[in-house]
Amino acid sequence: MPVPNTGLSSKNTGPAAKAGIVEVCSNLSEVLQNGVDVHRCFAAKALGEIAEPQSVDSLVQALLDEDEDVRTDVANALARIGDPGSAGQLIENLLGDPCCAVKLAAIDALVGMKHEAVIPWLRRLVHCRDEEISWDETSYYMDGWDDWADIQVKCVEALGVLHVVEAVADITSVIDDEEGQDLTEVGFKALANLGAFGAAALKKYFDTGDNRQRRRAIVHLAAMEGDGADATLSRALADPSSDVRLAAVKSLAGKNPADNRLAALFQDCSPEVGAAVVSLCGRYHLTEITAIVMDETALNRTAVFELLAREPGLVLDEDCVESLRSAAKCADREQAGAAIRAYAQIAPEQAINEIVELLGDAAHVVEVRFASLKALAKLPVTEKNIRVLANVLSDDNRQLRLEAMTVLANKAASENWPNLAGKFLLEALNGAFVPEPEDGRVAGPEIASNTELDEELEQAVDEAGQSSAASSESPASPSILLEPDDSAENGDASQTNGDAAEFPTSTLEAILGANSPGLEAANSAEDDVTLTEEDLEFLSLSKRGPKKRRVSVLPDVPLHQDIPRFAARVLGDIAHEDVAHALSKKLFSDDADLTRAAADSLVQIGEKLGGLPNQVVQNLLAASSAVDLECRRSIVRALGLSGSGDVVMKLVSCLHDESGFIRAEAIRALTQLGEAGQGMTAMLQDSDSNVRLAAAQAIADLDEDAALEKLVDFAFAFNGHHRRAVGKMLRKMDVETANARFIQVLGHPDRKNEWQVVIESLEELNRARM
Repeated sequence: MPVPNTGLSSKNTGPAAKAGIVEVCSNLSEVLQNGVDVHRCFAAKALGEIAEPQSVDSLVQALLDEDEDVRTDVANALARIGDPGSAGQLIENLLGDPCCAVKLAAIDALVGMKHEAVIPWLRRLVHCRDEEISWDETSYYMDGWDDWADIQVKCVEALGVLHVVEAVADITSVIDDEEGQDLTEVGFKALANLGAFGAAALKKYFDTGDNRQRRRAIVHLAAMEGDGADATLSRALADPSSDVRLAAVKSLAGKNPADNRLAALFQDCSPEVGAAVVSLCGRYHLTEITAIVMDETALNRTAVFELLAREPGLVLDEDCVESLRSAAKCADREQAGAAIRAYAQIAPEQAINEIVELLGDAAHVVEVRFASLKALAKLPVTEKNIRVLANVLSDDNRQLRLEAMTVLANKAASENWPNLAGKFLLEALNGAFVPEPEDGRVAGPEIASNTELDEELEQAVDEAGQSSAASSESPASPSILLEPDDSAENGDASQTNGDAAEFPTSTLEAILGANSPGLEAANSAEDDVTLTEEDLEFLSLSKRGPKKRRVSVLPDVPLHQDIPRFAARVLGDIAHEDVAHALSKKLFSDDADLTRAAADSLVQIGEKLGGLPNQVVQNLLAASSAVDLECRRSIVRALGLSGSGDVVMKLVSCLHDESGFIRAEAIRALTQLGEAGQGMTAMLQDSDSNVRLAAAQAIADLDEDAALEKLVDFAFAFNGHHRRAVGKMLRKMDVETANARFIQVLGHPDRKNEWQVVIESLEELNRARM
């Protein structure tokens, strides 16, 4: 679809045509007063986003608009501007406008202005549909919902925001209304803003309410000041309900984590409460922490060990360190893992031997080995530690392998290059740890594939079904005894002696009879039917029973492929030319996943280095015709980051690629190299929206004289699909000139179908920075 010519070139408007914020608001106000309903809504929203005081008068007049959607948008706009001069008409709309949405917007606006005249009406609206206020009586029958319920919630919130102390009784009455909606949470929040009177009401709910009310009440009471609130908080810390104690702990920890009242909760019988108090307050209660470390039977030891792993600065004596070492070998997997991480942080030189032992023990539980690996990651870089990590790269457990490579990548990136960690990663990339087997078998542990497991499971199900069917046909099955009928009494030997009667074998036989000529003709016709191959295939599918399949959590990847692939991924964090050279060689691999990972990592390295070596660039160019779409996309992105002029012609050819992803990436790459020229204008007509946006951004980045004109025209293209995106681009250019170009369209009644584009573009251009 070609980009339309809006007729807004500099020849039509003059090179100095500009429009400031005053002219913009004036034109939008005119649309608000005289436009069609949809344009009035957009104009009201735009004026609210621009938030200029000069728009208030026209917005106040629009509060009387015949369209309720317009009135709602206008009230929201006035709420954003917050001009007290609009309060009078907003109250009139609150009382006289039957639309619930307008009332809600009016309340928001009046509360934002702190307009005290609305308080009496808020207190009345909390209780019921006031007869002195207009309501839409048909909405309940049309929608099945009472609009007043939304008004009630909004009024309770507003009374709390306005700190209306006199409204405590109003709020408590609606909270206690058993026949009304549940306003406990919103009501308690409002009471928390009402000082001592609100605190007294919350205390009453804590004393008399159920667990849910006590929990909610203490959350708000804890944030308030006063002896009464503090005393209630002390009681909550000893409450029989663990939910209440947990809420009290979190609230008190936020105010004063060193409070002595928290000491008794370090060994709380509830794991959630104990873990919370340890995590939030443990660093301020070293005595309690030490006691738990030394006591093997103490509760919440795992939480304490996790705290020590996060806070290695906490000072512990030698006995505690020894207790940590012992806990690292306990039967509880979670506790042992936390203990080994804490042990490594507090005594790294002593812990290294245990860590090496645990990592090397393939028979040990994975959770503890993984925790040991995490602990090793935080130890100082030494040759011994790096070699221990390298030994894990060929481990049977995939989680351990990948985590070890991640740790090695972090170590390699933090040290001067070249280094031992990087050397091991490059070896992993080249398959040194688990070479590809020559016979085609999967390297590494021989584990049955998902397909094999499915076949075994299917066979077992079939055997079970056959066994069940055989048992149901067994002679031992009980028979059904029928009482003799009249035919037996009449001497009908066929029913009492000899063979049993034959039953019909089809519905047609039951209707026509066994010896019917029609049945014989039908059977002979069926014999002449010839089944096609497709029919036979469907029949074979119908004979298959339901299959029970397992969904594998981990991908079924051979070990000799998994290690190089992930090594290629993590090497992107190491920005060095040697790494880039090694990765570029993998662009020609038969393994598509390895090629994709290498290309992605080259993008990262190009970003960090600000360019790529010439040989790497040549390899990228040679591999740029890859079949895999994601790989080609990453290669094009890497070419844009190469800093080389040799890639420009290749990128230009990519502008005609069949994939929109490649075309968009080529535009961004050319822009990155500073080579996005006049061809970008033609790309604004591309069928792919991502390509068009990339081209528009390239034109905006060029910041040429004609760029603004092109972008304004583009805003109207494709039915204004990109109007907001273009508005954001133009905001960084000459805003007043762009305003003038858009405003000119408002003067053409024959182009009203484009007014929405103009209004929303002006909104984006002049949006207030709140």
